[in-house]
Amino acid sequence: MNEYGSLIARACLSAVFIWSGTTKLLDPISGAAEVAALHLPAPRLFLALTIVCQIAAGLMVLFGLWTRTAAVVLLGFTVTATMLARLIPLTQVMATVDPADDLKAR
Repeated sequence: MNEYGSLIARACLSAVFIWSGTTKLLDPISGAAEVAALHLPAPRLFLALTIVCQIAAGLMVLFGLWTRTAAVVLLGFTVTATMLARLIPLTQVMATVDPADDLKAR
């Protein structure tokens, strides 16, 4: 049972990344717009790296090839992408919002 559980977990984890990388590969204009929205230099280069990372590491996890290494790569990719996607809007919000103004009595 443990063997099947591991296979199911690997399939579910890898499916997300393989799907994401494949959609970017099949629609590079939308993928480039997604990367450009993060204000990264050379969006086409980062798009290519994203596609390779998601598909290659996803397939490695799925087929059990260097699974831990591939999982760490996907973890690093996910943390970096999340930080880039969330940090930029947060800094833009913090530049326009005055927290002290919210504390004033109305």
